[in-house]
Amino acid sequence: MSNFNDKDSLLKERIRRAKCLFNLTIAATLLSGILSLGGVGLLLCDRISGETATTAGGLISNLLTLATLTKDASDRLDQAIKEAIKPEDDNDQT
Repeated sequence: MSNFNDKDSLLKERIRRAKCLFNLTIAATLLSGILSLGGVGLLLCDRISGETATTAGGLISNLLTLATLTKDASDRLDQAIKEAIKPEDDNDQT
């Protein structure tokens, strides 16, 4: 019973993280698009300088890097789940 609870909790954690990753990726993409379009509009209207637009572009790229780091953490969790389940499957076959 304990092994079932461990697998169940690992799978629930994976599902929770997948949902968070999806939401974070969508939010980062939308925010990146909005800020980029807004920055271009302000730059064309001479409301901000080129340096400010460049700085904003760097901040936007950091948002997308955060999404990548979150995906890497999710991949590590997938690997941990595979390692946790694999020994139990080997025992069932003997």
